[in-house]
Amino acid sequence: VQMALPLPSDAPVWLRRVFEDLTRDNLGPVYVELVDNLVALERAYKFFNGMGKLSTTSRPKQLYWWMKYGRDLGKAGAYIAVADLTVYEKEWWAWWAANQPVWRERGSNGRFTYSDTYGEDWGLLATRGQNGMLVVVTSLCIWGRA
Repeated sequence: VQMALPLPSDAPVWLRRVFEDLTRDNLGPVYVELVDNLVALERAYKFFNGMGKLSTTSRPKQLYWWMKYGRDLGKAGAYIAVADLTVYEKEWWAWWAANQPVWRERGSNGRFTYSDTYGEDWGLLATRGQNGMLVVVTSLCIWGRA
């Protein structure tokens, strides 16, 4: 079982609380790499917990309940259960699209393409801290556990 790297000793409480939930289940090596990259990204931002937030347009309702229950997957329990994966997937992709900068391009499959463009304004996706990419990774954790 591949595990995420341990949190750096200077990781703040808001990340420490969620990290245990994010790494509890084995969701595969790509997910582990995602969690490790999230920690590296937040560390590069010096663990700044900004005041911004991602769009709530089309956001899966499970994320509302996760936040309402103190960003604790265990406390949110049944509220975050995914009853219909097709619905969750549709909501997730619509929410992801609502958070993209206008300059992002889509491929023939409708998904956003990878770009090595730097210096562009990443808009909402540049939100730091507990209201930024941590929410995206948590949404993928919920999806992976479904």
